[in-house]
Amino acid sequence: PVAFVPNVGQWQHPASFVARIGAMTVFLEQKGWTFTLLERSAEKKKDDASARGVAVRMTFAGASAPELAAEEQLPGRHNYFLGNDAAKWRSDVPLYRAVRYRGVHPGVDVRAREQGGHFEYDLLLQPCADLEPVEIAVEGIERMRIDDEGALVMETRLGPVRMPAPLSWEEGPSGERSM
Repeated sequence: PVAFVPNVGQWQHPASFVARIGAMTVFLEQKGWTFTLLERSAEKKKDDASARGVAVRMTFAGASAPELAAEEQLPGRHNYFLGNDAAKWRSDVPLYRAVRYRGVHPGVDVRAREQGGHFEYDLLLQPCADLEPVEIAVEGIERMRIDDEGALVMETRLGPVRMPAPLSWEEGPSGERSM
């Protein structure tokens, strides 16, 4: 399974968690996430600086500073022994299936996760929560549209990034879902 790895100082980046999902790397930050895509032709080498890339940033507009909380710890650990300075090494770093942004808006949380090899997110609403103030600002795309199946399609210079149509359900007291 895809793992969301907490940044405990092994990366010099503002991301709190990082996940690699196929050709995409997702950086979970305080008020949203940035995902990057790289395109390399078959003739190019892995370290070729001429590879094309794109970064798309999605942030919670008007949100308070949510708490990021890891969910569903996965088996295994990562170790980072980067460079010669042992003070910068990190070992026994846990892995998680998802990360929850708690308190994006009153009664609204957001869960970042992987599903079917793709990055996805869920809006989690408490009873009587107001969904109207929830807005996600998107930067780094040329345009976006909704396709015939209700999916959000973000057009980038490397091609489209498609997020499936949202599903909604109500969860009962014992965890059962009704659509």
